[in-house]
Amino acid sequence: MSEASFDVLPDTVVDTTKLLAAFVDAGLSGTRTVFDGDDGFWRMAGSDRCDFSAMTEGLLQEFRILDVGFKRYGCCRWMHTALDVVRELISQCKLEAENVATVEVTGFKEIARDFCGDWPSSILEAQFHLPYLASLEFFGLSSARGLQDRDLVMRG
Repeated sequence: MSEASFDVLPDTVVDTTKLLAAFVDAGLSGTRTVFDGDDGFWRMAGSDRCDFSAMTEGLLQEFRILDVGFKRYGCCRWMHTALDVVRELISQCKLEAENVATVEVTGFKEIARDFCGDWPSSILEAQFHLPYLASLEFFGLSSARGLQDRDLVMRG
């Protein structure tokens, strides 16, 4: 480990700890199985063919955490622009859910092909469903605050 890298770590750990404490104070919580199962981190951030040996390659030589970014919404990044526009329209036009019958989003063909399927029945499915995520915005349940099981409702 280089001396420069070592000097960065203590402040990063302290800042992260403070941020996590603020999350707890705000009432946010996580799951005890965040890494495991079909809905776990390994599958969502990587692949259902997760290679655990790759996680330890370069250990104590490469610090991949420094390449991590944060997303504004708790969903696939491809939908962020559409959700930004929906939020902006709601704000600027003072739109309310009961006054909106439909929302039409124009985007690249993969949005319609990959992110507009059957209505989601789990948090995993909701992260990849643009119509559902856009409708959450109208009800003040933005995925920017994190998707929660209680937000999952059947279409009806």
